[in-house]
Amino acid sequence: MIFVMGSWLPRSPGAPQVGQKAPDFTLTDSNNKPVTLAQLLTEPIDDKPPKGVLLTFYRGYWLGSCHSELRSIEKNLNKFNEAGIRPVDHR
Repeated sequence: MIFVMGSWLPRSPGAPQVGQKAPDFTLTDSNNKPVTLAQLLTEPIDDKPPKGVLLTFYRGYWLGSCHSELRSIEKNLNKFNEAGIRPVDHR
């Protein structure tokens, strides 16, 4: 439902389009240190450069769908690593 409703919102003219490289940004990691998208895309995964980043915005364990999705990502970390995708959780 949220995804459908989100598609009804007007698009920002400055937003990246599908297939376009995302602009660099900075977030705080779980150790409260700043990390940039550029850093996430250059730090190797199993000695190989990453192919992409999966950014999740976790709102809390009390919201069942968010909690369930995050647990699913955790269970499949090996598959993400094998595909060269770095999951990042922003709380």
